[in-house]
Amino acid sequence: MFDSMLSSEFSIDPYPIYRQMRQGGPLVWDQETHSFYVVTYAESVELLSSGLLRSRGVPAAVENVPKEDLSVILPTEQFFAEWMVFSESSHHRILRDALRPVLSPRSATSIIQRMHESTWATVATASGNPLESIAIPIAQRTLQEILGVTEAESRFLTSLSAELIAYLTTPGFDVAAARRGLVAVSTLERFVGERIGERQGIIMPVLADLATSGRIPMRTIVAAVAQFLTGVVEPTATLIASMLNSINLFPALVDQLSAGNISLDSVVEEALRHDPPFHYAPRTAAHPFRRYDVDVAAGSRVVVILAAANRDDSVWESADQFNPMRPPHRHLAFGLGGHSCLGAAVARHQARAVLEATVRLEIFPRLEPLRRARCVGGTRFEYTPQ
Repeated sequence: MFDSMLSSEFSIDPYPIYRQMRQGGPLVWDQETHSFYVVTYAESVELLSSGLLRSRGVPAAVENVPKEDLSVILPTEQFFAEWMVFSESSHHRILRDALRPVLSPRSATSIIQRMHESTWATVATASGNPLESIAIPIAQRTLQEILGVTEAESRFLTSLSAELIAYLTTPGFDVAAARRGLVAVSTLERFVGERIGERQGIIMPVLADLATSGRIPMRTIVAAVAQFLTGVVEPTATLIASMLNSINLFPALVDQLSAGNISLDSVVEEALRHDPPFHYAPRTAAHPFRRYDVDVAAGSRVVVILAAANRDDSVWESADQFNPMRPPHRHLAFGLGGHSCLGAAVARHQARAVLEATVRLEIFPRLEPLRRARCVGGTRFEYTPQ
């Protein structure tokens, strides 16, 4: 048994409950959320690599939504079902194949090099709150590069992203959050329709070609832009904040980094393993199956908890500790398989660039600690002045 996943304690720090869940076995059922959860590393890799699970799509539980709420909930869920991370349609395979080259490690290096001057200038003036002074400005600058938008537009788009994330991270089918999400979707549709022809940024030329050729419908294009909004600013800011905050808690690590005794890449990877921005990979059982004496019916909601898998003590010694000097092992922060994060290379390169600037400019003594903020299905931080 494990404590409630709907509790306020879970929303602030879910890791103690993830540990309780792992003690119940690799695959556990939660009656409160009507979901199965995969919580060990080996089982997560196995199920994400198998044909037993399919993408989330529109959850079957939508059928149980009260009729008066369905007109709001259903179109909201249908929009999210168009996201690459939640779908396996032929459109999304075409989209992924088209976007992969412009988001490759080589392309990511080029993006970060163009941002070098602004990244170092941002870090050089940082102090106090690392979220506001480093993480968020740099994440928004990354969005500007990817979408080819202005600083003001990136802030506006981030506000739309916040409404979409609010619905995704709210348990159940929240009608008020869905209404706000639909307003954000409508606004985003107009924005994409007006801007796609300008072919600015990294992904817009690719999306414009797909739209012009008719290979991808416009609703899928808009969904792709929405996914980049939610997958760039907040997760990138969270990764940077988590990394800087973890290091700042251990001054000896700063000395080791300054001396070159710890690689920048190992710090980035450990930050991703230890506390990834997104915790869940929601899936649906494609077929009925039985594992570890647990029967899963076809259509059941099955959530792979990536963050729980990344704290599996059978894979990482003292897994709850942040330790960038541990032996390397592939984590699941960016998922696995056909639905793994397309922007992983950009996130890694950007975090590394920020860390290098912060170490070389000796900024750590000027930064103050962050604390965990309430969030379901992910990691968020907030700042309280000292």
